[in-house]
Amino acid sequence: ASELYHKAEGKAEDCCDLITLAECFIEKLGDGEGAGRAYKNAEIRAEDSVDFSCLAESLSEILGNKEWAQRLFQKAKECKN
Repeated sequence: ASELYHKAEGKAEDCCDLITLAECFIEKLGDGEGAGRAYKNAEIRAEDSVDFSCLAESLSEILGNKEWAQRLFQKAKECKN
């Protein structure tokens, strides 16, 4: 299963796909490293305030990383859309 998730990471089309994948890494595999990598890629692909907010919420709730989430909520506030 882990191999399939890693392949899916390369095929993700947008930030939301990567957030979902990161959540699966944690919830299905207990793989924090895979989740962290997917979250980092999601941040790179985030394009607007909705992306940054969704990412921040997932990071806070699923990964428990409040500090990273706060930085992303700040980016969401700074977006013009």
